[in-house]
Amino acid sequence: MKKRNDFICMISMALSGILLFSTGCAPEKRYSESVGSFSSLEEAYENGWLTQDDLKNIAYYFHAGNGETEHLGKAFVPDPKMPESLDEETQYKIKRTYLNEVIDMPDGSFDRVVMYDYFGTYNDNVVVCISDTYHGYDYVIEPEHEIGGDGFYEYCSEILCVWREKIMAG
Repeated sequence: MKKRNDFICMISMALSGILLFSTGCAPEKRYSESVGSFSSLEEAYENGWLTQDDLKNIAYYFHAGNGETEHLGKAFVPDPKMPESLDEETQYKIKRTYLNEVIDMPDGSFDRVVMYDYFGTYNDNVVVCISDTYHGYDYVIEPEHEIGGDGFYEYCSEILCVWREKIMAG
């Protein structure tokens, strides 16, 4: 009976260790490689990654989120954000890219990267306002900025970014 109990105990400990190892890894470690890159709205538009219609939707969500609907055309009805919100995996990928590529802190914590808002995904381009709490920034806010014929008010290109997942060669 003692051998059977010892065997059951060993199996139980082994399974517990496997379970702990597979689920206990912090997201910072699971997502240790950058799989994307950032660009400005202007760069994404100039490269053809965003269309003029995409910019209209982004401007709508950007201004409506700030309660600045007076800048929006009354006849414009935006497309719904698809997806409506970002899943956790995409957020982790974006935060890893930010830590590795933008502020060069690969050992940084995802908790210190802040995505203030999400404005939609357009042809695999995720548009977010993102920053971090590692640094004190003195952002330049433009009262009015035009991209592709659409006006963005209280615009800051440093935090309003487009993230794209890198296409891996197969």
